[in-house]
Amino acid sequence: MTRTFKNTVLSLLIFFGTLSNTFAQNDADPAITSFGFGAASVPVGGTTTLSLFFLNNGDFQSLVPGSIAILVSLTNAGEYTAEPESGLAVVSGLPANYFTWTYNPATKALRGVLNTAITPGDGGQIDIVVKGVAVGSNTSTVNIQRLQPANLTGDFVGNNTLPPALLAVTPSLPVTLISFNAQKENSGVNLTWVTTEEVNSDYFEVQHSVNGKSWSVLGKVESHKDSKVTNNYTYSDANPGEGMNYYRLNMVDRDATHAYSRIRSVDLEGKSETNAVFPNPAATFISIDGQEGKEVKIFDVNGVLKTSSKVQDGQISINNLRNGLHLIQMTNSANQVVTKKFVVLK
Repeated sequence: MTRTFKNTVLSLLIFFGTLSNTFAQNDADPAITSFGFGAASVPVGGTTTLSLFFLNNGDFQSLVPGSIAILVSLTNAGEYTAEPESGLAVVSGLPANYFTWTYNPATKALRGVLNTAITPGDGGQIDIVVKGVAVGSNTSTVNIQRLQPANLTGDFVGNNTLPPALLAVTPSLPVTLISFNAQKENSGVNLTWVTTEEVNSDYFEVQHSVNGKSWSVLGKVESHKDSKVTNNYTYSDANPGEGMNYYRLNMVDRDATHAYSRIRSVDLEGKSETNAVFPNPAATFISIDGQEGKEVKIFDVNGVLKTSSKVQDGQISINNLRNGLHLIQMTNSANQVVTKKFVVLK
């Protein structure tokens, strides 16, 4: 065997060995690409969503059951907690089903162990509901634990631990609002709302919009000031505009602090809109009428699924979406698939 031939064979062995290592490093790559709260602050007794985006970022190999776990650590100081304090009840989103979750109230830590195979490119948004307990500023952390190294031969370095997410818990709101509804009534719109507790409350300001962005004041309704019983309120808009009309309450305290209610919409073309998506454009979240507790899917304009999430409190987070046109897919009351457009603009 000549020296030239030996050198050629050696070069080929080195090349294929390097190529093999390159493929191995990309076999399976569990990654958390974003992590944060749906709101920067929440009042005592209020709730918000802590969301993370998980996927198998590898090229060739599926993540196998038992190979990894996601650990989400909430604050230890007691300013906020999972709501309710049960891993099964608090975690939602389609990818959440890929994991078996447990929650430790003592350490305020959620741990999900992978229970099914995740193919390359598969994943999505996982949502955790948290509740404000005491005033304070808090952080939450997330990381991926490697449980079975023999079953995870790919790249495990990078984008698995993100900076802590920050949440401020503020003093409780002056009003506990349990419902706010808007319904077409003849040629007008009737607004109704119910409170169960009012502390130092002053009045309700009824606001109206035709686009969900610019608001005007329709009127003012006096509150019961201080109350621990159920109170019912009504307000009638006798001259709503044609098409979509949006309504919200500005709940004002006697020290001038205030908070807004959820937005409600009514279509004056004939019936209440059950699948309205607003605001549009949107930056951090969108509200969807008639989809509470349902799973909705968001696609880009090329039809690529970007996220799948359950509607909670009438909203879903869009923090992980890039600017541009998107399509949201949902089912209506007749179990028909409905697709609507919205724009992300940050």
